[in-house]
Parts: sequence; C-alpha cells; structure tokens
Amino acid sequence: ELLKYPLEVAYGLELDQEVVRQSFRHYGIQPSFDDPRVKWYFGDAAKSVLTIPKELHGTFDVVYVDLMDYVADTVMVSEGVSLLDMAARLVSPEGVIAQNRDFPQQGKPELTKYAVDATFGDIPQFCQEYISVSSNGVNFATAPTFDHHVPTLFYKAGNQEYYGAWTNFHYNPELGGAEMTPMETTKSLGLFIAIEAEECKVSLEDPTALKEIIANSLSTSGLSQVDYTYSTPGEASKARFFDSVLTFVFREGILTLRTQPTLRYAAMDLQLWSDFDVQEILLQRLVDAVGSNLWETASTFRISTGGMFGLSRKTEIPLSPKSVGQPRVRFSDTLSQESTFSKIIRKMMQLSPTSQPETLVLCGDQSSMCSSLDALRHFNSSEASIVPMFACPSLLDDDSTQGDMLACEEEIRDMLQRSFNTIDVMIIDPATPLRMGQVVHKILNQAFITHELLADKFVAMAPMFETGDEEWREALMERFRTDVVVFNPVYLVQSYFEDKLSSLQMHLFSAGDTLFYSRLTKLGAIIQKDLTVDFGITGGKSGVTSYIPDFNASKPIFNEDYDVELSLAQWHSQTPVAHQEILQMEIEQHPHPIHEGERVLANFREHPLEGIWAIGTVNSSNPINETHEIVFARREFSKTMERRRLRSLDNSTSILSKGEIVLVRTNINGKERWRQGYIKGINPDATYQARIMTLDQDLTIASVPREDLMHQYETMPPLSVSQEMTVAKLEHAVEKAFLASSIKPYLRVVESETVGLGCILLATWKSGNLVVTWDGKMHVDLNLVVDLEAGEASNPVEAFRNALSGLGLGVVGRDIMPRGYGKVVLNPPAASDDTIWFGNFHTSAPNTKKETVMHN
Repeated sequence: ELLKYPLEVAYGLELDQEVVRQSFRHYGIQPSFDDPRVKWYFGDAAKSVLTIPKELHGTFDVVYVDLMDYVADTVMVSEGVSLLDMAARLVSPEGVIAQNRDFPQQGKPELTKYAVDATFGDIPQFCQEYISVSSNGVNFATAPTFDHHVPTLFYKAGNQEYYGAWTNFHYNPELGGAEMTPMETTKSLGLFIAIEAEECKVSLEDPTALKEIIANSLSTSGLSQVDYTYSTPGEASKARFFDSVLTFVFREGILTLRTQPTLRYAAMDLQLWSDFDVQEILLQRLVDAVGSNLWETASTFRISTGGMFGLSRKTEIPLSPKSVGQPRVRFSDTLSQESTFSKIIRKMMQLSPTSQPETLVLCGDQSSMCSSLDALRHFNSSEASIVPMFACPSLLDDDSTQGDMLACEEEIRDMLQRSFNTIDVMIIDPATPLRMGQVVHKILNQAFITHELLADKFVAMAPMFETGDEEWREALMERFRTDVVVFNPVYLVQSYFEDKLSSLQMHLFSAGDTLFYSRLTKLGAIIQKDLTVDFGITGGKSGVTSYIPDFNASKPIFNEDYDVELSLAQWHSQTPVAHQEILQMEIEQHPHPIHEGERVLANFREHPLEGIWAIGTVNSSNPINETHEIVFARREFSKTMERRRLRSLDNSTSILSKGEIVLVRTNINGKERWRQGYIKGINPDATYQARIMTLDQDLTIASVPREDLMHQYETMPPLSVSQEMTVAKLEHAVEKAFLASSIKPYLRVVESETVGLGCILLATWKSGNLVVTWDGKMHVDLNLVVDLEAGEASNPVEAFRNALSGLGLGVVGRDIMPRGYGKVVLNPPAASDDTIWFGNFHTSAPNTKKETVMHN
C-alpha cells in the first residue's frame, strides 16, 4: 500500500516473517524483497530498531506502530525507552506517528505535542478500528491536508473521510523534540541480511577471483577481514547443491557466499554484530561485486539475531523529550470589542450544518450587556431564530433559595418549549451567571426534554475570558458530553483565538455531525485570514462509541477488485533451491527453589494478559515433575502448580520504571488478588500509574502505592560454572549432532580475540552448510542451509536442537525460509495446499482468466 506513494524508503519491523510470506500465499500481497526501498527486519523489534542506521533516527516522515498498547509500552529497547518511546525518537520533527489502539482512547497521550484519536467505521470484518495520530510539528487542527491522488478501494481522500474519523484532539505544549544520547546497550545485538543476487554478470566459476572482489568490497566498506574459508565439491564430499561456498570472517561479522554459476545466481548471508551503519553501502557493494543489480535483479531481507560481546559498540538513542518553550495561551477581555469578538461569534455560527439555525443565547441580567446576542443581531436581520434567555432575577441575589431555582427552571423550560421547534445552536455568553448554567444543565439532563428540544445536529459554544469563573463553564460543557448527548458522533473541543496582545478561549460542543472537525478547521483558517488572529485547538474529546449488532459492511470488497497480475507473475517465477533455518538459542535460567511452608504468589487463573494471582503457602513439592501443592489464604482451596506459575514474595521498595511489568494488588469480591499490569507513569508523590491488563477496556489506576506493586517476574540467580558455555562444549555438541545425522562435514572453529569473546563454527558438506555463532555469553545462533532436493532426511536441525538443549540452551527464535531465484518467497505448494485466496490462481498461467471467491 505504501509503495503506491512517492516513497523514498520504508523500514518494516515484523516479529514473524511468516506473516509476510503467508500474506503472499493467501492474499497475493507481495513482500517486495526485490524493492531496495523496502527494508524488512524480522524478529525482536526492540533489537531490530537498534540496528537501523543511527543517521536515520529523527528523519522518518511516518512511523506506524501496529502493536497492542501493552506491547508498545512494555517492550523495552533500553532502560527507560519503550518501543513507543522509540517511535517518537525515530520520527522527524515534522513527521507523524500512527498507532493502532486497543480501545477508543480517552487519556491524554504523552508522546508528542499534537495528537488526534480517530475511529474508522464500516470496515469489512473488523467493524471499527481505533488509531491515534501524533506529531511534534504538525498541528492537525490547522495544517493543510494533501491528496496524493492514489486510487484506493475503501478509504477515500477528502475532508469528510479525514475529519469524520476524528474523535479526540490532544495538545501538549510542553513536549517537543528529542535529544540524541549515546548509550551502551546490554543486548546481544546482531543483524542477519539475506541477499539473493540474480543474473550475475561476473563469472562465479573462479573462487580466487571472487575472493579478491568480495574482500575488496569488505575492505572499502571499512570492515577488517580476519579469516577466510573456501569449500569446493571435492573438499565437501562432492557437494551438488552449490558449486562453491566462500566464507569471510571479519571483526564486525561474517559473510557466506554460495554460488551456482550455471544459473548466474549467488546467495549471500551477511551477519553483522557491529558497525550497523555501513549495512546499506556494504549491501550495494556486495551486489555490485557479483555483477547483479540491486534495483532490478536482487532481493534482500533482514533478521534480528544475537551478536558478539567483546567489541566496542555505541548506539545513539534519543532518551528524553525536551521542552520547546511554548508560551502559555493568554486570555483577556480585549477581544470582547466588536471589531473582533462579534466577528468571531458570527463566523462560528457556520459550525451549524443548518442554513437557518434556531439559536439560543444564554445571557446575564437583562439590563446588562450580552456581547454574544449583540453580535448575532448583526448576523441576521430577522431575530425570529435568535432567542435570548436572560438570567432569572431571583437567582442574581446571593440569598436565593432552592425554591427560586425550581421556579426558574420551570419558567425557562416553558419558555424553551414555546420558543423552539428544536435548538440548533446554543451560545453561553461570558456574562451568564453560574446559577443559570445549573438550571440549563438540570433541564437538559432529562432525556425526554433533550430529545424534544435539541436538534439532531446540535452545537453549543462557550466563549470565555479570564475572569475567574471559567471552571464552571468548562464543567457545564463537559456535562453536555457525559450527560446530555453521550453516544458518538459527539465532540467537545477547547479552542482559542489569539492576536499579539490577547486571546479568547472558546469551548465547543457538537452532537450528530460527523463533519464537525472539518467545519471547525475550515472556519479556523478563514478567521485567521480574515481577522488576522491565530486559531488553535488545545484539546478535544468524543463520546461513547456505539455498539453495532449484527454488523455488515456497506461496501464489501471482492477479489476481482484487486490487481494481482504482478503477484501472479512472481508466483510462477519463484524457484527455491535451498532450505534455510536460523535457530536462536539462549542458556535457560531457572528461578530460586521454593520450599515447603514458604508463602508465595500463585497464578491460579492463568492467562497471557488477564492472569490473576493470589497469596498461598507451599504445602508440598514433587521433585519428579517439579510441581508444588499450593494452599491459598484462609485455606479457600488448594491447587497443584508448576514452578513457572509461582513467584516468591518480594518486599522490595526499589523504584519502578515506566514500562515495567508488575502485579497490582486489588480487591475482588472482598478477597486480595494480584492482577497483571504494567507501570504507565510515576506520580510526584512517589505513587505509580498502573494499567491492569484487560481485553475489553482500558483499566488504568491513577495512584498505586509501591507496597501494592510487585515485579511479575523474579530476578534470576547468576549462572553456575556448570551452566556456562565454552568453546569446547559447543564444538562437542555440534560434532554430536552431525554424528546423529550421519553427516561428515568439513568443520573448523574460528576462535580469536579479534572477533570477540565468543567463537564461530563453520561446516560444509555435500548437501548443506552451517554457521554457528556464540556471542561469548548466553546466546547461540545456528544458520543452516540445506539442498531443497535432498529431502527432510538431510536436514539435521532437530539433531542440533537436541544436542544444544543438552547444554542448557532453549530456543528463543526460529526462522524458516526458502532461498533461490526468481524473487522467491515460498516453497512450491503441496497438492493438499490450503491456500484460501491466492490459491485460486495457483494452477493458472499468468495470463489465464482468474476465478474469484468473495470473502466478506
């Protein structure tokens, strides 16, 4: 979708590359590995984002965050910096962040200066989607929109679609840009880059010449080669899946080059664990070195992996927002002069979609000036549709009684029912007293009166000066949103008009008009031009999103609506020749043992998000299956549980950080229960804002004392000597796996201080090659490539997994992909392939008419 636009580059960070590959299988969506503008990074985004060249930090025009809220908030790139924080540091000063939201957003985001929450409805399958759009440099209320004239099926460019989706508007004047601060990451950080070079013009038959060309590419990119290995069919038991395998080890990483000269095809595996900033220029030089073309005949993608400790590496990460020194908006009564105030009031009447709106003006004492009423008398020569409501005289006295209030309420209600068919516009003049506001709220808080009096598309305005009584006016406008008209489309907006000396604040309420924001921004631009005053929005809220039972989209999308000719051509051109797996493993750490009689927190209602924990006592333990019988408080019940569902009680009072995953003490039906959540923020009084994990609502507690919070995960004890990895252990495990697979490889170990604290194991045999990297601490990567035609029997990956498991290593990541030419994405489908959508075209030639199936 993005490639339809005039795009310079797009970085995609996706946890699982199967999402991309299976989207091609099922929907015909091309991953565009062959487009050099597209940079796919698969794996842990908290690591991937650190390998993006730092020169790009703060330069992206748009950053999309398509994650559940708790993931964006709790997956930490570094201490104190979450994935969502990182988005704000990647975007340019004039750029935009778009974030998927779990629920309609109500709280004020603390990411950028400007933000808009949007709700897109009538979406096939999904019904509604919630997205927050934010920026430091784009004031969405005043910035012009731009139509790129890109054809789309569902969303149509234009003010109705754009502003019609708006719900809340947020303004954080204290926020601005971000500082770039160098820091050392503790992550095992590496980057694997797969390169498919096709139609190579350089001869791939002479390994000596290739070695010289590739070595020169590494050297001119600033990399330091320390080792080289070359394997031929003779040396590797007469391999047939690639003619030659060249391996270059350099201080910053490793490169494996596999060649098939007859096909003019070269496959490269580039692994970097340092100097990530050179990846683009290095990629270009490697593709050029074999005579391929990055823009026409090459494909690439990346995987986040482990790295190599013992190398100096600094990663510049912007850490803290900085103030932009935005002055506070001033409010005074200078704009009450006819020359400005009256013109603004008259212009703002255009917010009503009704051509002749019936207008109610709330005023003060009948003998006093009512500026809003005076302004509107110039707006319309006929006063028939403009009705003033002056304050009841009995309420102007300080000693007015409850009886006076009731009498005024009855008088005003009768007047409204006599004077209006329906009220289109209500203006609360600055002279209106508090007691009249209370009367109006009481009348309109009665549902049958509201239904009878207010138009379907209703607007209320409250112009305000800094006179000390703004609070009740703001509260009254808020009650319109929460009590009078509750369900969307409902908008409550705080706006202002400002010149060099003074400002007018105006709260606006709209109900029933999906084009309200569009009208408001247009009017703001007109007023700025005609009256030479600045217009701005400082905040905006929406109402409650309505439930839509038995939803059916008004515009279903059909298969034939999409052009899949390019996808179909790629489907037939792809030719896989090898199977590749990258297995990432780490030493498994185990918590401290627990003992009989110990009090623990037990996850008695297990759920990835909504788990509930309770305090219990270990009654007995079974060392054979490593389970424990837990008796819960007051001996309510007992339950046998695994150790992973238990944690020792923690009385720590250490300061918690934003984003930390915690358990929050709550009361459920009179019983103490601990619920899973995370820290949203820290309050000035040393309490915490904590969000409790739920699937149906945004449940955030504003103030939680430290004693009611506990880390969900225990601190692991340090590794024992027997658990630590060594080169000898790793080499023995690899040899054991080859023996179990009946493979006799050409195997060697590269162990050198010039590479880092770990080691590299290289192996080649007749139908495959292997690179094993240990980072010197906890992480091991296996990069295995085997001949696709050799079958599953020649794939020793399970043997390696079993052998390394014996060293205490557990799998933390596994990537499986085909390697080949013809823009390969997938292996050939089996006869029983279950492809749903794109599968309709599998057996068709590229120009054969397509059958289509509707999936609504």
